[in-house]
Order: sequence, then C-alpha cells, then structure tokens
Amino acid sequence: MTSELVVDVQPKEVSIALLEDKSLVELQSEGRNISFSVGNMYLGRIKKLMPGLNACFVDVGYEKDAFLHYLDLGPQFNSLEKFVKQTLSDAEERMEMAAMYLEEQLVRIRAGRANVALLDGVRVNSYGSMVPLNQVATVTVPDARTIAIRPWDKKAIKDIEKGIMDSDVGITPENNGEVVRLNLPQPTGERRQELVKQCNKIGERAKVEVRNVRGEIKDKLKKAIKDGLSEDLEKDAENDLQKVHDKYIKKIDELLDAKQKEIMTV
Repeated sequence: MTSELVVDVQPKEVSIALLEDKSLVELQSEGRNISFSVGNMYLGRIKKLMPGLNACFVDVGYEKDAFLHYLDLGPQFNSLEKFVKQTLSDAEERMEMAAMYLEEQLVRIRAGRANVALLDGVRVNSYGSMVPLNQVATVTVPDARTIAIRPWDKKAIKDIEKGIMDSDVGITPENNGEVVRLNLPQPTGERRQELVKQCNKIGERAKVEVRNVRGEIKDKLKKAIKDGLSEDLEKDAENDLQKVHDKYIKKIDELLDAKQKEIMTV
C-alpha cells in the first residue's frame, strides 16, 4: 500500500488530503485566518499514526488535527533513533558471539567420529615458537575413526606428538616415521550420556549469556526514557530485542540437538 499527502495552499484556505493507493482516506481544510500558525507551541495528543508517511495527526485542541512528520521532532529524536538501532545491533552481535563460542566448544567434544577440528587447540613448537598444528602439517580424516597428521618436515614428528599430549585432546598419538595417527575409540553408552550432559552444560552457559545481554539492553533502553526516548519507541525496541533473543536461543537449541544426535549415533 502506498500513501500520499497532498497539500493545497490557497490565499484563504489550506487543504490537506491523505491518499492510500490513490484513494482518498481523509480530507482536512482550514481557513488561513485562524489563530494558530507555524512556530506556535501546543500541547497535543497523537490521534492517528501514519507509518507509511513516517508521520501522525495530533490533536492540539482545534477542530482539525495538526500534522507532524518525524523529521520535525528535531535532532534529538534522530540521535535517540540512532541510539536504539545501535543498541539493538550491539545486542545481536553479543548474542551471536555467544552462539559462535558454543559452536566452537561443541566441535571439540569427541563424539566418536574423527574431525580435524578436535586439533584446533593444539600448539606445536616450531623453531622456538608455538604455532597451530595446521601450520606445520597437513591434517586429514582417512576414515570415521582416524585422524592422520603428515608433517611437512619429518623432524617435527616428536614436537607434534608432544603438542598433542600437552593438549586436552585426550588421545595418545602413534607414528610410523612419516605420519602421526590418532585412533578414536568407540565411546560406550555411558560415555555418550556424559558427553550429552557436558554439551548441555556448555549450552546453558551460552543461553545465560544471551539472557544477560537481553537484561542489560532492556535496562539501557529504560534509562534512555529519561533522556527523551519515547515510551512507545522503547516498547518497540524491547519487542525487537525479544525477537533477537528468541532467534539465538533457538539457534543454541539447534546446535545442541545436532551435537546430541551426533554423539548418540552408534
């Protein structure tokens, strides 16, 4: 639906027509000899919002309502509007980081299937510097239970094995002089249940972070009312904030469900 506002200014009369999809919705006419004019200050009450025009009609005590566009609200309104948008954007970024952190942690939990991401935290001594494993070797998954690590320099095998043993991978490496292998054991049913509980614990921490962000932002929006933010705009912002919160809670649940299925699949 398209909305148009047509203003006709004549020497003795001003007419304002509101059109929606080319059809007349409202028509107002005022004589130009009335006692109020542009620049006067009035206490008014909003009668009708016109989202399509970014404006509203305001009752200022006369027979006809006044017309107010949001740009006429002044620079402070624009600043508050930017504040709300930036605040919601910051909230979504923080919630997204919580979900990303969860995803990274879940990848590192061994579910019985080989995954090169299990070695993301491994650091290897290379010429006196601790560097990620993938900077000194090629890591592949030849089958569902094996991770193969082929060092670019065979002399680095011992350093690679030490890096794995010093990490939290929890698997003893084996090598044949050219390739380091990690053989993942088949987890028992009891071990699978423990892994599911571990995932849920990490997932709950991520949810708490998302909820904390929502709480902080709600407080921030409420405090902004004292600086001139309208209660309506604050309420709309809270609704948008809740939608963002629900979006990331749902994403966390989906990540947990996928990981649990992976763990429980024999």
